[in-house]
Formats: sequence, structure tokens, C-alpha cells
Amino acid sequence: VMRDHTSVSIRQEFQVETSDPHRVTLSEFLISKRPAGELTWGQDVSVTCSISTQHLGGTFTLQQTSGSFRKSQTSSTNSVTFNIPQVTFSNEGSYQCQYQTRVSSRDFNSPQKRQIYDFVFCVSVILPKPSISMIPVGNVTWGQTVSITCSISTQHLGGTFTLQQSSGSFRKSQTSSTNSATFNIPQVTFSNEGSYQCQYQTRVSVILPKPSISMIPVGNVTWGQTVSITCSISTQHLGGTFTLQQSSGSFRKSQTSSTNSATFNIPQVTFSNEGSYQCQYQTRISSRDFSSPQSDSVRISATGKN
Repeated sequence: VMRDHTSVSIRQEFQVETSDPHRVTLSEFLISKRPAGELTWGQDVSVTCSISTQHLGGTFTLQQTSGSFRKSQTSSTNSVTFNIPQVTFSNEGSYQCQYQTRVSSRDFNSPQKRQIYDFVFCVSVILPKPSISMIPVGNVTWGQTVSITCSISTQHLGGTFTLQQSSGSFRKSQTSSTNSATFNIPQVTFSNEGSYQCQYQTRVSVILPKPSISMIPVGNVTWGQTVSITCSISTQHLGGTFTLQQSSGSFRKSQTSSTNSATFNIPQVTFSNEGSYQCQYQTRISSRDFSSPQSDSVRISATGKN
């Protein structure tokens, strides 16, 4: 679990020198986010930038220091709120607010690269408690081999299981592409006695790739023939729904799959089935729905009746 380094409220006073006989003073610059504290992956966040100044009607900019996020918003007041929906690990990092206003036909900016305006999003994913089992069950004979299996119910695969002896030196880690890992303890002795616990750790990626699409038969189809179109996707987030959509037409079918592919059958094609077809994949992770881009197209062209 990552620690939160968010500065909920930060104040700093600064002045902008001008050629005018007076100074333009921008003071008590504040930046805050809601909810405060650590963020859960997929959560909505709002960031408020405010500044104490009599020169209103300026533009606030929220910038991710190392990343692509940048939003600007003009405000007639001294503050503005930016909404960041469904945060992921790509939203982690430092953020800065900047204020720009026009006074006496001149533009003035607040300092842009001041560490005092930084705060950090720390995004975590809630994982369930792993299960643990042992073979053989019960007492073990000196010198016997013991197998301990750790498993977890999650879509976030590709992580690392760690088996730890609660009071002792035994600790082993094992990366697994599935939802379980088995640890062998050969020739146990009294030093192996005690309680053991499992832990699972993984880094989540929420970017779904473009699905692949293929058709059987390939090429022209005879009127009345059956066509099979297969959609597949390379992702660890299984258990989602594939949708096959006719680009210009009424055909649309969805199919839930526990694997990374689904096959759609179009029986007895007619001229109404002609056209391009695309796949899309949608899955639900941590109570949020995520959709892939549309796949490339395959085309059905029907020849005349026999």
C-alpha cells in the first residue's frame, strides 16, 4: 500500500514585480484535493486551486509535473475546481497549480515550478485476502516434504505471492501468471514448525489493448452460408464482455467470456448481413467499467443465391 503524500492545504506568498509604480500581489495560493488521503484505483477526484488576489478573471492551470495531464479553466472568482474521473496509476505523480491574470494590458503568471505547490496522488487497488492450504494436512513427519499453496480471487494476475513464517526465518516469493503459487518445503525439521501466511502483490495496468478480429470463411460468402467471427484480446483482465457490431446495420451481439476470446455465429447470411464488423471488449474492475478501443474491421460480402 502506498503512503499518501498529499498536502491538503499549502500556502505561499509571492510578489510579481512590474514596471508600474505599484506591485501586483498574489498571496495565499492554496491547492487541495477531495477525497483527502490515499485514492482507490477508479475513484473520482476533484482538485481545487485558489488564490487570494483582487485581480480576478484569470486562468487557473493544473499540470501533472511528469505526465500528460494538463487542464486550464478561466474563473471569475478566486478559485476553480478540476475534476479527474476514474484515476489510475497513470494519474500518480506531482501536480502544480498556476494562475495567470491580465493587469494594465500585461499578463502576469504565478510561479510555475515551485515545489511548495506539489502534491501527490497515490493510487491503490483493493485486493482480497489470499487463501492458503497445505499438503499433507495435519502433523508432518520429520524429513517429509510439505507443499503450501497460496491462491487469490482477482483479475489482477501476473503478481507475486510471498509465503512467510510468522515466527521464523522462512520467507519465499514466487511470481505467478495465474491466481495461485505452490511453495515446497523439503525435509522439514523442528525449525520449520510454526504458522505460515500468504501475501499477494501486483501492479495493475488498466489500459485495454485493441482486440483482434478474424472471420471464417475468409473472403466472399455464399448466400445462406454460416459465418463465424472471432474476437480476441491480449489482457489479464478476463471475465469481460465482447461485442460484435455491424458498422452500418442493425446487427449487434454481446457475449460474456471467461477467456480472452469469443466467437459469434451469423447463420444463413443474406445481403442484409453485408458490411464491415468490429469488436469491442468491456470489463469491470474494482466496480468500474472499462472499454477497449474498437478492433480493425472484417467485411462480409455475400454472393447471389444458388
